[in-house]
Parts: sequence; C-alpha cells; structure tokens
Amino acid sequence: MNITSVLQAKELDNFLDHLSEINTDAIAYVTLYPMEGFAAVSDQALQDLVLRLNNGLSRGLRFFIRYSSEMNGNWFRYGQQPTAFLASWRRVIGYVRQATNNSQNIAFIWAPNSGNGYPFLGGKNITIPRGSPDYLLMDTNNDGEIDINDDPYTPFYPGDEWVDWVGFSVILRF
Repeated sequence: MNITSVLQAKELDNFLDHLSEINTDAIAYVTLYPMEGFAAVSDQALQDLVLRLNNGLSRGLRFFIRYSSEMNGNWFRYGQQPTAFLASWRRVIGYVRQATNNSQNIAFIWAPNSGNGYPFLGGKNITIPRGSPDYLLMDTNNDGEIDINDDPYTPFYPGDEWVDWVGFSVILRF
C-alpha cells in the first residue's frame, strides 16, 4: 500500500478486520511504498499507521512490515537514493517502534531487489549526479563508476539494529 501524506487506511482496516474474523495464527505481511518519495511520508500517515497497528496488536495480530522495498532499483521514484532511504527507514521504523504497543510482535523486513544485473538496465538510467553523496555511497569500489562491480546492498542497509528480517525481490528466468 502507498504511504505518503495519507495512508491507504481503508484497505489496511479491511485486511486486519478479515484476519481478526478468521482467527488465524497468520502474521500480517504489510508492504508500504513511499510512491511519491520519502519526503511525502507525513507524520499524519505514520500516526494513522500506528493507530491501525495498535488496533491489530490489541486483537492479537502480529506483523511483518516491509518498507520501501526494492530501494536499490531504479524503477520506483524512491529508488537509488541511499541517503534519503536510510533517513526515511530510520524515521519510519523508529516511529513505529516507539509508538506501538507490543512492538515485539512487529518485525521489519529490509527487502532490496536481487543484485542480478545491478545497477539495472546496464546503468543507463542512473541519474544520480557524479560526486553527490548518493553516487559516492553507491560507488562501493571507488572506481568512479556505478556498475556491476559495485555492491548493490550495503549503501542501502540501515544496520542490524534497524532490521529484523531480510528479504529479496527476485525474478527467476528458466
């Protein structure tokens, strides 16, 4: 679901109501996409999210939250911006951890895209200005180029204290 100045609250409410009604032991898996960019994620949207999470937690639900997945790719507006991603990840996850009851029943999934083909599309869509903080972070081997020889993950990793689970988006071709 999209999280920007508002949260797609109705969809989340319906999903959580359904999980509560069927009385399952399943863990709710919620993906939050900042489709309008990291700066558009408002405090109000975070408050709305926490309200719903606390409601679900009070009903015995557990959550996996995947925020800003595939952040190392170049197909989302928020992609390939490690500096902004790290700040936003820590803001969102920090806020949710502080403001939720039973936060031990919420796990955060850091989920980049598989590095196969990084930096994707042959690097032709890299619009990051050379020498910028993001360019320097993504040029992990310091050769002046962002290419297949660079690490597609570490520039975007928030740190062990911020990540509970790691996942990947992978396309397999047989």
